Amino acid sequence: MTATDFIMFRRDDFIAYMNEEQAPMDVTGRILNAALPVPMTFADLRGPNVVRCARWHSDGVAWNIAEWTNALQGEAGEAGNVAKKIRRVETNAHGRPSEQDVAALEAKLADELADTVIYADLTAAERNIDLAAAIQSKFNRTSEEYGFPERL
Repeated sequence: MTATDFIMFRRDDFIAYMNEEQAPMDVTGRILNAALPVPMTFADLRGPNVVRCARWHSDGVAWNIAEWTNALQGEAGEAGNVAKKIRRVETNAHGRPSEQDVAALEAKLADELADTVIYADLTAAERNIDLAAAIQSKFNRTSEEYGFPERL
């Protein structure tokens, strides 16, 4: 499954969930949505990602933490560049004629975001960080800090 196969939601799609009483939730307070596909987990990504990385870097030269985070930042920067182009179309700002197709730009954005997550996982793997656990912990701490009820 590629990033473009996932259902993409826009802000307006979540308006109904802003009122907790309207949102279908499980006993832990997680919002339920039966329309979503069974998600891929970070554990599903880690194994093939690390194996492919070893094949990619078969020269035996291991990257250090700086090289992994630089690659991650590069992909995030590419996502930001695509987002800038989407915003140009949305605001009728000047842009290249070849960069006016929002659907094509959104597909490119999905690819760049996927690349960013892939490099985030490889960076985490380099330091033996459980990315899913780190995200859950950080998300919940931020929700708690700001008084939001959402928890992972």
